[in-house]
Amino acid sequence: MILILGNNSDSLIYVKNMLRNYSVVKENSMLDSYIGKIYGKDVLVSEIGISSYRTEVIVSYLIQKYNPYIVIYIGDGAKISKNVEQGDIYLGTNVLITDVNMLNLSPSTRLYEVPGFRKDLVIQDTLINAYSEAAVKVNVLTPKSGTILSSNTYPKNVQDMNFEVDQYLESNHNELIYESQVGGLVLACTFYEVPLFPIISISSDLGNSRSLLESKKIILKNSVDIGKIIVAFIVELSSDEKVYIRSDFGHDLNKIPAPLMGIKDNKSSK
Repeated sequence: MILILGNNSDSLIYVKNMLRNYSVVKENSMLDSYIGKIYGKDVLVSEIGISSYRTEVIVSYLIQKYNPYIVIYIGDGAKISKNVEQGDIYLGTNVLITDVNMLNLSPSTRLYEVPGFRKDLVIQDTLINAYSEAAVKVNVLTPKSGTILSSNTYPKNVQDMNFEVDQYLESNHNELIYESQVGGLVLACTFYEVPLFPIISISSDLGNSRSLLESKKIILKNSVDIGKIIVAFIVELSSDEKVYIRSDFGHDLNKIPAPLMGIKDNKSSK
């Protein structure tokens, strides 16, 4: 089973239309799952919510129930670094959780840490390569890629986060965007050891206002190209699931140290 999850219905329009022989499963009063096939592969499509915490709970439930071998996430986020533009499709090659809200922080725990978990999730190289090949096959330019920052609260601007953006960009030479829900997916997928693949539509600029209508137009436009890539991506993965999905999961999860030097601790944030 492949899970394709989105933070709103607009981002999932194309992949829902690609489902064949699908049925609707009512998980509970707030969540419906669309289960069918895309090119012969079992796929579940679901809209999972609007907060990192809720996302973590729902994704954990779906992973336990359906035992997927990969989770694909379609979200919409805000640009931070200057080389990312509104309207871009952005591939998250690693996800960094910031501003973790815990009521009882121990003296040794920092604001961006979840006890017992890594500080970041690194996406497998094999999945990135498969995605790039899929984008070429459907004549969609390879999307921009880099780090996704995620927290349970949506900041009005960069200064609201406990994160030194300029220092991170200078030290890592990496692109940077913000998306709130993907942090919950990171926690769930890390705990259950299921590979996560986040694809983000850049619909706004962190710190600059943009109308909901303009953002919706970007999400709808990108949903078609993202959907086409995901369908080709599924076909690419189907050629050898073991090679693409499981062979390097444990290795890559611990391959790259978390880029912590750009994050303030709880003392410096006061």
